[in-house]
Amino acid sequence: MKTILLLAHGNLAKSMKMTAEMLFGQVPDITIDFLDLEEHTGVAPFRKKLTCKINHFRENNMIVLTDLRGGTPFNEAYALLLELGLASSVPLLYGMNIPLLISLLFLEGGFGQDDIHKCIEEAKENIGMLKM
Repeated sequence: MKTILLLAHGNLAKSMKMTAEMLFGQVPDITIDFLDLEEHTGVAPFRKKLTCKINHFRENNMIVLTDLRGGTPFNEAYALLLELGLASSVPLLYGMNIPLLISLLFLEGGFGQDDIHKCIEEAKENIGMLKM
């Protein structure tokens, strides 16, 4: 079983999960979970919920996607992964977008570094501007 944990500001993580499920339904053997840092939520409650989620999925093959490097969701995930001794086994990505999530959803096997880099490159190829 694999787990993709989405972390973001506002309602972005929830929306990313909903979009992926709208496009593909439930993907076998993959759990997508999310946690959003909403405007009036403090860091302490966010960290508490994040700790529960990471501990719940820690036995799974897990990857964490965040919206912004250096933002609170990223910083809290990084700190918790270090604290729980998971930093070397749970990849932490930033700059999440739908193409990246799709690539990770259909990645065969685990979340190895080479495979993750390939998914990131595929996601970058889906960013551009239409010239008219």
